[in-house]
Amino acid sequence: MIRQKEEAEKTKEKKILETRLGNVEYDDNDIVSFPEGLYGYEEYKRYIIFQHKDYVPFSWLLSLDPPGLMFPIIQPKIVVPDYNPKINGNSKFGDVMMVIVTIGDKEGRVTLNLRAPILIDSKTREARQIILTDSTYPLRYEIKQ
Repeated sequence: MIRQKEEAEKTKEKKILETRLGNVEYDDNDIVSFPEGLYGYEEYKRYIIFQHKDYVPFSWLLSLDPPGLMFPIIQPKIVVPDYNPKINGNSKFGDVMMVIVTIGDKEGRVTLNLRAPILIDSKTREARQIILTDSTYPLRYEIKQ
């Protein structure tokens, strides 16, 4: 019983992550685990999701290992209301879907990676990036400004 109480208190212990967006406060309950990592970043497994008031509706996926690695993300249906990819075998994995945003690519465009959504289970805080085999959705969906 004492051990359970100590573990519960430990998860509420606030930590500070220094980022280019400023200091972000979080605790262990905020950590989203990617057992397989993100494609191209497989070795980085622990992240937090942070929404900065100046960047709404975008959020930031901030790596804890190493700090400094960060990806802008968004719920795809905000931009593409009919986004409904067929996810083979993983449809029950997550109840939250996000996609990575590229801000200012070579042509200065803002694009969404609709081909590789991130599925997050909000209860377990476990996430997975899925590569869609269906070419219906592009790797770079441009947001018209």
